[in-house]
Amino acid sequence: MTAERTARLDGLDLFRGLTVAFMILVNNPGSWGAIFAPLKHAEWHGLTPTDLVFPFFVFITGASMAFSVEAARAKGVEGGELARRHFKRCALVFVTGVALNGFPFYDLATLRIPGVLQRIALASLLAGVFVRRGVKASTVGGLALLAIHTAILLLVPAPGREVPSLERGGDVGAALDLWIFGKNHLWIGGGGVYDPEGLLGTLSTASTALFGAVVGDIVRRLGARAALRTLLNTAAAAVLLSSAVELLVPTNKALWTASFVLVTGGFACLGLALALLVTDVLGRRGGPISIGIAYGRNPLLLFVASGVVARLLGLVKIGDASVKDVLYRTLFASWAPPIWASLLWAISLVTAFALVALFLDRRRLHLRF
Repeated sequence: MTAERTARLDGLDLFRGLTVAFMILVNNPGSWGAIFAPLKHAEWHGLTPTDLVFPFFVFITGASMAFSVEAARAKGVEGGELARRHFKRCALVFVTGVALNGFPFYDLATLRIPGVLQRIALASLLAGVFVRRGVKASTVGGLALLAIHTAILLLVPAPGREVPSLERGGDVGAALDLWIFGKNHLWIGGGGVYDPEGLLGTLSTASTALFGAVVGDIVRRLGARAALRTLLNTAAAAVLLSSAVELLVPTNKALWTASFVLVTGGFACLGLALALLVTDVLGRRGGPISIGIAYGRNPLLLFVASGVVARLLGLVKIGDASVKDVLYRTLFASWAPPIWASLLWAISLVTAFALVALFLDRRRLHLRF
């Protein structure tokens, strides 16, 4: 933990903070059986607002990387040392993700190896190879990784299949995860057939990070105000292009397809543009905006803490019921319709962690991964 605040655009922190807050919201309903449709992931192919959360975070990680690499070089950090520092950060995020998966029992026989933080770590590690070589390498690398991933999905069938498949658990990526990890170490919701954060999707997720890195470099060079038009034009172009690419490969978060990369990258450009407009162009940083900025300055700490707290609330008992059940029934389910009670519970957790975020930020305490 450090009290030093890195100089950067507040819009980056605001966009990242709102993304993390929404991530906590959708991950913590009062009841998984009572959720508003926009707060659910698409069943398979398709896109919902909730499907934007993960790629937004990856995108902003790439954008931040463009700033951090230049900041390190300004301090004389180059070459192998720069790569070693990046590897250490990615390794720490990966290990944290695995630890969060197993908390608090750590049954090694069923410990899930892939996960959100693990995917971020591996994608960032791969993207960093290109980011350190400049914006041209990031652009070419991002397109190449996306093309390779698409070609594998469309041309390589899973073992035992005659033709490639993009159905749930039928793609070669699912077979790769089963072979490497085994079904007991994959996401339980996938029934041991597939994992939405599997290895193959790391290639296209790195493309999302590189998309963010290229955009971040534009903002870094031009400044927030001058970059707004470019961000808006890029957003429109990416969303339109995604419609064309969707004719080749459907929009799918679990597979992290090319059309998914483009449409979510386009919306991420729009989100970043709005955040920069509010904070770095119009200068609005008080009130509710300060909460978003505070969230964005401790994103991984708050994400991990929310997972730990949610797990503990479900495990610790008061009599025969968990603490969560008691609080949920008492505070919300006793009077609100189920779907609203579920949402209010999630909002209460987001609010609680907002207070934590503000406490840490006002004391300039920021955990650096």
